[in-house]
Amino acid sequence: MTTRMKVSATVIATFAFGLPGTWASEPNDLNISLEFEVASKTFGPLSLASLSRFSPPTREALSAHKPFYVAGVPVTWPSQYFALPGRTRGRAFISFAYDNAGLGDTQRQFLHATEGLFGTEWGGSPLPQTYTPDDDPNAPQRLLLYAVSLEDAKAMARAYFRYALESWRSDVNEQTEQIARLEQSMAVAREQIDELDKKAASSEQALDALKRKVPYRATKEATEAIAELDQMLNAAQVDIAGIRARIEAIQDYLRSGRSPFSEAIRQRLQGMFVEESIALQGAQAREKMATQLRTNANRFLDLTQALDEARINKNRRDQQVLQSQTEIANRRNALKRVMSQKPQVPDGAIPVYPVEWTE
Repeated sequence: MTTRMKVSATVIATFAFGLPGTWASEPNDLNISLEFEVASKTFGPLSLASLSRFSPPTREALSAHKPFYVAGVPVTWPSQYFALPGRTRGRAFISFAYDNAGLGDTQRQFLHATEGLFGTEWGGSPLPQTYTPDDDPNAPQRLLLYAVSLEDAKAMARAYFRYALESWRSDVNEQTEQIARLEQSMAVAREQIDELDKKAASSEQALDALKRKVPYRATKEATEAIAELDQMLNAAQVDIAGIRARIEAIQDYLRSGRSPFSEAIRQRLQGMFVEESIALQGAQAREKMATQLRTNANRFLDLTQALDEARINKNRRDQQVLQSQTEIANRRNALKRVMSQKPQVPDGAIPVYPVEWTE
């Protein structure tokens, strides 16, 4: 005679899926192997008449596709990545099982129609979604995964662990990738700091050399000097233009011979030519000096600005490195926590119970 596990007659499919899976210590190992045993005990009896609390589509689906098997998956610690009653992972697990568990068409129809009786269907329900075997009070509590066939029950159990392990591996990969990104960013920042140190040292050296040639020590003084030198340059250029025009007029007059003039006039014109030539050299010298002084003033401003920018950017990169170091430490702690929460695949056989239905 078969011994029955007595459960409330209104209990029906808590989770209706499974996941193939077990990992070794490495996150990339997806070779999951589970053992199963068909239990001698039956689960039930369950009655369709007791399903009035469910929506009409759900009742119709249960009537058309009665789950005749239920896998009792052990609820083990750590359980962070397992889909359990009241957790938001339930819907994601349903979608995963539907698409990836290799379920039969009838089982997929059952899941699609009932949404696995997961989440909203069971919100606030007093019905048990887990159980502890009566014959072993020390056994782990088990999660009920319903299926329309024995093979679907096994597939759902495998999918259950595979989903948990893939979710865990996704978090491991995310933390690992973020750590690598931060380390790469920090390495680039350190290279930039070296370049900025070199730029600052070069600018400071050039600025110190220039300060020996210019009378000012602040950017305001250099800016004021540039304004004065611009006025001097404008005046010198105007003078040069006038002097060149007078020289050209004297030369044209001496070469033209349009009207006779005395030797005294010729000598006077030649004297004027010499005077204007000397004046031109003086104006050009003023222009050259003003240009050089303005160049030095602009160079002073450029070097000062380059030095300030290098120091500011270096401070920013230093802060970036410090922030990256802090975030890397946080990410490594998070990765350590995630690694400690790796879902464990049971060593023993997972029981699959036949479900008894009453008309």
